[in-house]
Amino acid sequence: MQKELLTNYGPIFEFWYDGANGEGTNGKKQIYNWPLFNNTVLKYQPNAIQFSDSGPDIRWVGNERGFAYDKTWSPINRDEIYPGFPKFDLYRNGQQNGSHWVSPEVDVSIRPGWYYHADQDLKVKSPDSLLKIYVASVGRNANLLLNIPVDKRGLIHPNDSISMMGFKHLRDKGLVNILTSNDQISTSSNYVGHPNSRLIDKSSKTFWAANNSDQSPRISVKLKESKLMNAVLIQEPIFMGQRIIQFKVLLTDENGAKEEIICQTIGNKRIIPFKQKKIKYIEIEFLKSRGQVLISNVELLNLISIRNEPLYQ
Repeated sequence: MQKELLTNYGPIFEFWYDGANGEGTNGKKQIYNWPLFNNTVLKYQPNAIQFSDSGPDIRWVGNERGFAYDKTWSPINRDEIYPGFPKFDLYRNGQQNGSHWVSPEVDVSIRPGWYYHADQDLKVKSPDSLLKIYVASVGRNANLLLNIPVDKRGLIHPNDSISMMGFKHLRDKGLVNILTSNDQISTSSNYVGHPNSRLIDKSSKTFWAANNSDQSPRISVKLKESKLMNAVLIQEPIFMGQRIIQFKVLLTDENGAKEEIICQTIGNKRIIPFKQKKIKYIEIEFLKSRGQVLISNVELLNLISIRNEPLYQ
């Protein structure tokens, strides 16, 4: 069966192992030959990534509700777990010093169920709800797998399609960096060859680096004029590993009022949402790190919403 799936349907991007075990909690424990399964994929579809609780390439985030966590590590002790591992909650956040890099994937359905049911046609998630999921998944160092079941015709139902196109519109309009070259960016230190100009050069291959001796690495953004926004986006250069353990964002609005947001990990991408306001000054301070602080990108966003649903919690 696995060989047929891997050889009869063209290129496969992702091979998914569900963690469910249909025998029940008191039934016989089924033993699977995971090395054989994994190697069969590598043999017939070497470019495919493999998903399960433990990977080997990407892993389950630990829920099916559409979000990752404030603390979401890509490293994990992969060899300690397996698909269907009963104590997976202990591993769902990943592990700071995990043995393998296995990025999390958020899986969620656009409908209440995973398969098509006509009585759910009016229960399709709205574009706003999908944007909230995006911020809480992609914006928390995870991949997003959005399930869209086909209807009885084998086609995507119009309600699902309309919602998806609305979601695309929100992303196209909202995921636009409003930080410009006219705004002033400064940092507490600059390691040789990695100046703070790398934070806004639009390249994921470059990064700003704080000096190793810097005990309180900071990025400061002073806007030329106050700007309406509701999110800050930060990225690490993950080809250099995931390092940030804890950081805080200090917002100062046009009237001088301050708001402090303390967060944990960053990883590939972290979106920190807050109540929409006009901001004049932003400071990002890195409180704990596994090593030298490296940041590849900083953006300021004003995420739009059709129904003006709050994206922050």
